[in-house]
Amino acid sequence: MTGEGERSGTRLGPYSIGRLLGRGGMGEVYLAHDEQRGRDVALKVLHLSAAQDPQFRERFTRESRTVAKLADPHVIPIHDFGEIDGVLFIDMRLVEGRNLAEVLRDGPLPPARAVALVEQVAGALDAAHARGLVHRDVKPANIELTEAGFPYLLDFGLAVADTQSRMTSAGVFVGSQAYAAPERFDGDSATVASDVYSLTCVLFEALTGHPPYRGESLGVMLKQHLTAPVPRPSAQAPVPAAMDSVIATGMAKDPAERFGSCGALAAAALDALDGHSVDAPVPPSEYDPTIIRPAPASSDPTVISHPFPVQPTTPHLSAPPPSYPAAPSYPPAPPYRAAPSYPAAPQGSYPQPPRPNRLVPVLAVVAAVLVGATAVLGYVALRGGDSTPAASTETVTATAASQPTTGGTATTTEPATTSSAAADPLAALRARAAADRPVVEATLNDRWVVQLASKYSGVIDRGKTWLDADILAEIAAYDRRYGAIRVLSNYDWPVYDSTRQVWITIYAGAGWDSAEPALAWCLQQNYDRDHCAAKLISTTHPVAGSSRYNE
Repeated sequence: MTGEGERSGTRLGPYSIGRLLGRGGMGEVYLAHDEQRGRDVALKVLHLSAAQDPQFRERFTRESRTVAKLADPHVIPIHDFGEIDGVLFIDMRLVEGRNLAEVLRDGPLPPARAVALVEQVAGALDAAHARGLVHRDVKPANIELTEAGFPYLLDFGLAVADTQSRMTSAGVFVGSQAYAAPERFDGDSATVASDVYSLTCVLFEALTGHPPYRGESLGVMLKQHLTAPVPRPSAQAPVPAAMDSVIATGMAKDPAERFGSCGALAAAALDALDGHSVDAPVPPSEYDPTIIRPAPASSDPTVISHPFPVQPTTPHLSAPPPSYPAAPSYPPAPPYRAAPSYPAAPQGSYPQPPRPNRLVPVLAVVAAVLVGATAVLGYVALRGGDSTPAASTETVTATAASQPTTGGTATTTEPATTSSAAADPLAALRARAAADRPVVEATLNDRWVVQLASKYSGVIDRGKTWLDADILAEIAAYDRRYGAIRVLSNYDWPVYDSTRQVWITIYAGAGWDSAEPALAWCLQQNYDRDHCAAKLISTTHPVAGSSRYNE
């Protein structure tokens, strides 16, 4: 889509505006020359009505500033943004290539290529989610590909993260219907889970050449997204059958049943390429996504296209302090492995921890395996023929053991089991903590991590006594969801009180120099302050000052 626009041949501040590159509901994108810096750029000029809305202007400035700081290489770089002569603009890198929607008109991509592309876009989305941004319009037209096939995710400058309605003044649905999560059709919700759904739709289209659902009206689309079975890509294209379960999980009608992040979706798709069955990480039943409702806006893809072909190539935590100021910015999400034929993502703007001695983690892992194996053998021998199934999930309230409760109770949803679930669950907990301790000490000592739970045996709530078997079941649930889970004993770490035996569950997939990134992770997973906290794991630091909470 190129040609003459009403601003072609004019000037806007330092920009000499050339041909029209694309047009959307929010404005137009032009090829422009920045006379001040001597470079060609893609200049997005928003409609005059946008600048006349004070609420939109404030959000536009806030979100554009945040996006400009994102370090992920697959987010389209923003050079500048602001207002000139009453016109809001975004100055972006000019990308020579075609968007994915244009590429897919030629047919589906090879499965490996499709998954590699989605993996890279997933890294960009997770980086934005870690900073509290939800894209809300993920679709092929917003994924620009360079001539070499390197993808950029567009329109993060208009991503939203506030609590206002998602409907336009005329009540028109915002976002592309073919890629919208079922909960989006009520016009008032946008979450990490909805971005996961949309990216899964993109993956389906990249594999098959068409969106999962097709229709000519909002009503038809709404009915399909809400009630139609999730289509199987293997029935429509030569892709591994294991990919069907990936698509089914990513497009689950219930947001709580989808992958916990876009990166988790990409990892499952990579496994499916090898024919591995996918055990989807389903969130615990207390999942309560934070609804993010943006100010009125119109779906508006930034199209920067040129006719060039693309080359194939919960837990239970201590009572929080009265308040904790939010950090000004968050670090990018941990990088995702890039496909062999594409540039790898950088490590982000936050400093990485010093590289530990390779021998220490290796020895720690060996020790963990030996101790874990011994525990499993003992567990099997003691369990005998016991096969009592786990009971249903229920919500419990417990008093924190690590610090006195001063702000009420913290509720969590745990997968409860009968006490006969294991012959000696205490031995299993001790073995798990003993195996995890050297690994945590070697890789995460004096680092801030995400603390998901802190429980002790014998806590009573609503007539139920929580035993060690229940704690084991909770840990298993987090293992299934996140994978990188470690269990700590408060006796081993001075950052916890040692008045009684407490078992602490942490997410060990990342460690940071400060608490803010861990708190951002909690927000990304839609946990409130009572269900997720930042904890400093240290062999020397005292209890005081080792816990932080979101407001």
